[in-house]
Amino acid sequence: MRALLIFCPLLLSAALLSAAVGRESPMVGGWSPIKNLGDPHVREIANFAVEEHDKQAGENQILIKVLSGETQVVSGVNYRLVIKVADGDALEDFEVIVWDKPWAKFRKLTSFRPIKHQSKP
Repeated sequence: MRALLIFCPLLLSAALLSAAVGRESPMVGGWSPIKNLGDPHVREIANFAVEEHDKQAGENQILIKVLSGETQVVSGVNYRLVIKVADGDALEDFEVIVWDKPWAKFRKLTSFRPIKHQSKP
């Protein structure tokens, strides 16, 4: 019975993930592409990442667009997104990772790193 109680949040997160990102059945542990980047939940995750980073770094960036994304079912869901943000007049791309456990009302920014684009010769 205890194992079932521990496993239930994982099943719940898999079901929520399927509904949120348009997948039929997510692969536990592996990264799966997000098919609907315009989904309001994906946008919410991206906004959370920018707001949390701004609080930690004392910056004032604004989310412009989610460029790509993947999810990973763990004890909750990891969202790995590539986002475009405005910082004053400059536009920058970042890879962010957010760990989300909706049933526990828990969300944590685990990575926010700039993407360096290579210039073409």
